[in-house]
Parts: sequence; structure tokens; C-alpha cells
Amino acid sequence: MTTKDSRGEKTATADAFSEAMPELLESHLRHLLEETGLDLDIIRERKYRSIVCKAELGRFGFAPVQQRVPGLLIPLWGVDGQAAGYQLRPDNPRANNQSKPVKYELPAGSANRLDCPPRCQKALGNPKLPLWITEGSKKADALAGRDACAVSVTGVWGFKGKNEFGGVTFLADWDYIALKDRTVYLAFDSDIVTKEPVRKALSHVAEHIRRKGAKVQIVQLPRLEGQNKTGIDDYLLQHSLAEAEKLVGDFKLEEEEDRERYVSGFILRDGTVGEMVVDEDDRYFMVSDGGAIKKVWQYDTSKVTYLRPLMRWSATWCISLPAPCHMTRRQSSSKR
Repeated sequence: MTTKDSRGEKTATADAFSEAMPELLESHLRHLLEETGLDLDIIRERKYRSIVCKAELGRFGFAPVQQRVPGLLIPLWGVDGQAAGYQLRPDNPRANNQSKPVKYELPAGSANRLDCPPRCQKALGNPKLPLWITEGSKKADALAGRDACAVSVTGVWGFKGKNEFGGVTFLADWDYIALKDRTVYLAFDSDIVTKEPVRKALSHVAEHIRRKGAKVQIVQLPRLEGQNKTGIDDYLLQHSLAEAEKLVGDFKLEEEEDRERYVSGFILRDGTVGEMVVDEDDRYFMVSDGGAIKKVWQYDTSKVTYLRPLMRWSATWCISLPAPCHMTRRQSSSKR
């Protein structure tokens, strides 16, 4: 249902605001309480709120295409205790260029920050307390509600960001956290065993904090019945924190070697990272574009045009790039 508020701005809701928490629609409060397992104190501390007016999202920095209402606004809190931005969980998300729903929106131009539940901030400097690292503010809040000290990254690669020179580095936020001799639990979603980008991200952050002297424990969440993947918040709805701690162990990958896949990494002149892939049926590039992975075909198709000048199947093309491109014998000799 679309209506107008007192200023004549369009709002959209078929839901009523909660009496217990007037800032939240009933459906959003139920989601946080029942589906995420948060208590009212945790919800109040983060200051979750429902947004039903597109113009209000514009004032928070969300682009017109991102202004999907109603939605749950999630304030982000930095490890320094200061406000660090916002995230939006729209009820009806838009689709990205791969026709997948964008479940969470960040204002355009947002910098990556570590997010910390307000009640956990004072504990970040105490290495005697175990630290939990997860992906997503709601999951960090679910941990905080079980008396754990937690921080979250926004996206599996959210532990990195750009410095003042445009270079990609680990976030300065890590300096607020005492890591030496600290037990650190990495609790990413259950798809760490099936998704290569998630595995790579996990390996990178684990290695970084190990070098800081932390005792890294990787929590391998099981996929619960009826779910495509399981997050730590899902798991804690049915289990205790102590049970989650028992899920640590050697990181085992559930994958089989693909003998028909040959990959060669490269970096384009604009800093875009990609990889060249060849299998028995196809030949294409996997390219990171604004954080999204795109599959780009070398030969002429209606699916791709913007990388056309770079698609030359030759060693000359490889060496012209600033980073070496090592081709296998099969790649260099394949012809179409």
C-alpha cells in the first residue's frame, strides 16, 4: 500500500508499527526477534528502525535505484564506538545484473568498516575474551546477545578497504582489536565449504589475524534442514554458543578437482582483478566489477561488449598487461 506522509512524500507499507518498539514495523520486529534471535535490548542498542519513505533513504545516501521501501535500516557501529554508516534490508529487493536479489544495500560510495555491536566495543581491547568474527551486523548482534564479543564484516571481503592512495589494504579498524594470544572464532556461513570466493576470503582474514598472534578457530557451521546455507544466527536459534564452539576444527573443503578447468590470473590497467578460464565447452573471463563477479565471453555473443578490445587470445595480449599472465599449454594452443 502506498500513501503520503505529512510532507506529501510517498510511503509504502501494508504493515503497522509495533507498540513495543515504535521505530519498527511489526514484521521487522518479528524478523529480528524470531528469525534472527535478538532480544529487545540488543535491538534498542543498535537502533534498528523501519523505513517506509523513499525520500528518507535518499537523505541517508541511498541512490534512487536502492530506495526500496519498506525496508529495515541497520545502523553500523565502528570499533571506535562511532556511527559508521547504514545498511538497508529491503522487504522487496531489486535484482542485480545476474538476476539475483540484492538482499542488503549500502549507500553508494560507502567505505568498508568493521562493525561492532555497541555492547562489545569495550571488550575489543581485552585479549582474554574470545573474539567472534562473522559476516553481517545481525549475526554479530546474535552473538552479542549470547554474551560473546563479536565484530562483523560487510560482505566476505569486507575486512579490506582502500587507503588514501586508492590502494587495497587491511582496514585500520583492526588496530582497535587486541589479537595477540587471543582466541578468535571465524564464523562465516555454511557455504564456506562450497563457494570458492567465500573460502578465499576466509583464508585471507585467517592468515592476517594469525600473523597478529591470534589463535584462529574456524567454525564450520552445518547446513540446517530446509536452508540453502546456514549463518551463525540461524544456528544459535537452535543451539548454544558452547555448541557452536565445538564446531571448530581443521578446515575441510567439500570440492572435487575439476580437471577441465584451467585458470590464469591477471590485473587490468584500471586495477580490476580477473581470471581467464578454459574448460572443455567454453572459454571466458571471470571479472570483478564493483564487487560483483561477471562472466565475460571471449568470442562474439550478445552477452558481452564492454571488454571487447581486451579479448585477444594471444600471448601478446597477456604480456601487454601490467601483471604477468601465465597460460597453460592447453590455453596457449587452444583455438576456436
